[in-house]
Amino acid sequence: MRAASSDGALAERVRSLSHLLVGWPSATGTRGEADFAPRLAGLLRECAYFRAHPEDIVLVPSHGAPTTYSLVALVRGRGRRAVALAGHYDTVATDNYGDLEALACDPGALAGALIADLSGRPRSEQEERALADLAGGNFIPGRGMLDMKSGLAAAIALLERFAERQDRPGNLILLATPDEERESRGMRSLRDALPGLMARWGIDIAAGINLDVTSDQGEGALGRSIYAGTIGKLLPFALVIGQPSHAAYPFEGMSASLIGAEILAAIEGNADLCDRGAGDVSPPPICLEARDLRAGYEVTTPARYWLSFNWLYHSLSAEDLFDRFGAEVAAATDRAVRRFSSEAGRFAALTGVRQGGGIAAPRAASYQDLNPNPLMSTQRPVVAVLFNFGVCPCLKPLALAALRVLHAKCRVIVYQLRLSRPSKQSAHRIEEVSSLCWRCRSGFPAVDDVGFSDIPVLDVAGRLEYAVEDVVALASRGP
Repeated sequence: MRAASSDGALAERVRSLSHLLVGWPSATGTRGEADFAPRLAGLLRECAYFRAHPEDIVLVPSHGAPTTYSLVALVRGRGRRAVALAGHYDTVATDNYGDLEALACDPGALAGALIADLSGRPRSEQEERALADLAGGNFIPGRGMLDMKSGLAAAIALLERFAERQDRPGNLILLATPDEERESRGMRSLRDALPGLMARWGIDIAAGINLDVTSDQGEGALGRSIYAGTIGKLLPFALVIGQPSHAAYPFEGMSASLIGAEILAAIEGNADLCDRGAGDVSPPPICLEARDLRAGYEVTTPARYWLSFNWLYHSLSAEDLFDRFGAEVAAATDRAVRRFSSEAGRFAALTGVRQGGGIAAPRAASYQDLNPNPLMSTQRPVVAVLFNFGVCPCLKPLALAALRVLHAKCRVIVYQLRLSRPSKQSAHRIEEVSSLCWRCRSGFPAVDDVGFSDIPVLDVAGRLEYAVEDVVALASRGP
């Protein structure tokens, strides 16, 4: 590995490393992700400094089988103080590249294919800009190029340049972690290991720089900036429980998907829900999942519908944001029921026959509101509003909002769930389970980071999983 000695050479080194790292596929949960940190360690060991000091590269076990690792690399200088350059190496999947998926990790070939595609058809304004960027070499495509292997490439190039200096003030550390795109298990396991490692090395981390990309729709200055401060992120969920009816008699019930659609329309991209702070405006909330919870075709309307949102914020507290989310959900639910009731009246006027007996007023409730009251009844649509967070000090992953369901002839209190066979896993850990066995399990005492005294633990496939949530439909157990 040859370090760069001038600004131009440094930029070229970053470009070269970016191409190399993108060429190592590392989608979250794949073998490529598990192989990435050892490959990165091998790359760093080509540097003269690390050949002389191999003990300054450490792989920290994170999770999985085969084991996925975080990488910590230190270039020593004077004193104990250090700056840490932090980033993740896992990426989202490549299937959304469509016909070009085979080229997703080959930036040069992908750029050529994209230029050919865009050049051969009518283009939107956005596509015109994309074609100009690609043709001019100002944009390098590839899965993980921006998020965030080019950031790791910049850090490696800086480590190399810093290592070349004879008199190095301070110390420079690279932290490269897996699993950012799902559960941040890499960063959480590294958080456990880092204090002991730094103590052993005699190093104090004085500052950290997140190497992730910043969007810049202008000439590029914003994208080359380092920002102080943080932006918050919450993942509010809504579970809609309607009253199913046969498709030939729709007004005898209330479709959960209709209520879900109204919630989605109310929240998705709603600029009124943007937060403001320190002269900046956060993006509006965006839906990450919206689907009904049944496995296949049925002629009845959906009984349950699930939505999850990504909501970034600057100044709101989590409680305030949750209250806003709950208010939007409640208002949208009420609109959906009123409009559907109105359509039922219009249909009755056309046919001279009124279906059903009218829809009861809906209810929106948080998990705390539901405990120990019924989650659902046979006559009343319910929306359960949840958040996905909660980690105790010992970092044992917890399922915060396993729902308590009380129904006419099905009583569920608190369960430990085990999969009878492997589950299908979605982007935010909503488990699709073909069958379940169950047994009662008590709650556990409140812990510092969570502060709840009655939270069930879900044990999936024999081990604790983070933020796993599901609604459980069990066979009748009598009154």
